[in-house]
Amino acid sequence: MKTLFAFAAAACFAVFAPAMMGIKIGSSEATVKKLALKEVKHTEGMYKYRTDNGNDFSITIEEGKVVYMENDWLQEPEGAQSLLPGFTFGKTTLKDIRQRFGSKGFVYAENQNMVTKEYLYEFTCYEITSLNNEVLVVVTKIPFSATVGENTDVSKLLTLDSIVVARKEYLEYLWGEQKAYSTGYKKIIL
Repeated sequence: MKTLFAFAAAACFAVFAPAMMGIKIGSSEATVKKLALKEVKHTEGMYKYRTDNGNDFSITIEEGKVVYMENDWLQEPEGAQSLLPGFTFGKTTLKDIRQRFGSKGFVYAENQNMVTKEYLYEFTCYEITSLNNEVLVVVTKIPFSATVGENTDVSKLLTLDSIVVARKEYLEYLWGEQKAYSTGYKKIIL
């Protein structure tokens, strides 16, 4: 009975493993090489493709398996649709994402935000309920030119700019193990 339950649970969680262009965390490098997209860059362990709607799709490989996938918006309106359903670049706000997942997620202590001359970028993370031990990272941005008052809900102004799905261990290697979880945090299903 325990074996049957474990098999059913594994099948259920495997269904919810997020994919971009059919690629999932744990997919083989051979599967990545079969993508019918324009290759922009290839180095040892990293592939970067241009999607049909003009955005970047980067994949990192370790020991022959996918450990990191990133879909970056190249700021063109025709490229607003991300590779994950329900996420629209330049339109989906951090507030929308928090409402969808029922919490403010968590941040890595060493990678909470990034500042450029024009934008503030926020990195918000959610562990995904699946067998691949994945984390969804949504990168949202707000221009410094935005009008923000004392009572402004900035989460309504931070809009989606990039999406990452990666193995939890790989992100800890990149950004450290220390994290800060929001009140009411919970894992998500994509």
